[in-house]
Amino acid sequence: MIKKEIIWVGIVAVVLFVGWSLYDNQQYFRVLDIKPAEATTATATLNASVAAGAVTLQITSGGTVDFGTITAGTPKYSSTDFYVSANDTVNVSFGRKRSNPATTLASSANPSSYNISDTAGGVDVFTGCSSPVTAVWVSGSSTGLGFSLYKASENKNTTCWGTGTSKTDSANKYAALQASSSASTAWTTVSIATNVYASVGWVLDVPTSQAATSYTGDVIINATATP
Repeated sequence: MIKKEIIWVGIVAVVLFVGWSLYDNQQYFRVLDIKPAEATTATATLNASVAAGAVTLQITSGGTVDFGTITAGTPKYSSTDFYVSANDTVNVSFGRKRSNPATTLASSANPSSYNISDTAGGVDVFTGCSSPVTAVWVSGSSTGLGFSLYKASENKNTTCWGTGTSKTDSANKYAALQASSSASTAWTTVSIATNVYASVGWVLDVPTSQAATSYTGDVIINATATP
């Protein structure tokens, strides 16, 4: 069934997994859930989890992302705050867990037929800040799921992510998520053995032709110490 105007959006689950090796930590969390009109919205709350080992990566707030109700053509915004610390500099990347189909959001029951294209609305897949393909989000024409490192306590790359300072700032630049196995570095810390903080912003919009069903997806935040 195709809804021409309104998609109901809500978060119904958060999945967090913290793994670590000598130089690598990962956190997984469930990000988004689009619901049909007859469904109710439920929100699960993430408390906190600290990774042991060489790198600490912790979600400090925003682990539950709730976009509420979406009207096609009107973007909705949210954010996830986190911090990292290590005895060395840390490279942080963001990626989607799903590989087939190659979208962050898809129907659990029928992902190949019902999914939201991350890049259909003009936002390219992130390939790193050395030659950024990030772009401002254009309300009314950009669709899919975009992310932006809009705030950092140190070393924010404004050429890559824009000069915005809030999750809804029109000066933010966005990209689509890569597959987690090949996710490029989005932020590199410069402090040693201290907590440094950052916020990643999420923006979501859909075309009027988007099917009304439930869409879910897992996002991976990966922090790797640089020896």
